[in-house]
Amino acid sequence: MSEQIMKFVFIALSISSITLTLTRAGIFKRPREWIEDRSSLLGELAKCPFCMSFWVSFGAVCFFGTPLMLVENSFGNAMISVFAFMGGASLGTGAIFRSLKVIG
Repeated sequence: MSEQIMKFVFIALSISSITLTLTRAGIFKRPREWIEDRSSLLGELAKCPFCMSFWVSFGAVCFFGTPLMLVENSFGNAMISVFAFMGGASLGTGAIFRSLKVIG
């Protein structure tokens, strides 16, 4: 069980880092602007860390599988993992924002 938790923590922190890189880093500024020019909805997705964390979490579950086996149904485990990763990534992102005083 502790191996599952450690795996979850490392993947959630990785999702947080990837999400921040995609939504805030200067290297992705032009792609974000290009997306926003084409669609305001997708542009908002490209700038929103919480929104982006869903898609990064979804990709992580597709790539790594579901480290948390909580229910018998594999689809249920996948959905629980996606949202658990989102929550963990959001906590990590919030901690980073607070430490850098980006929020409020």
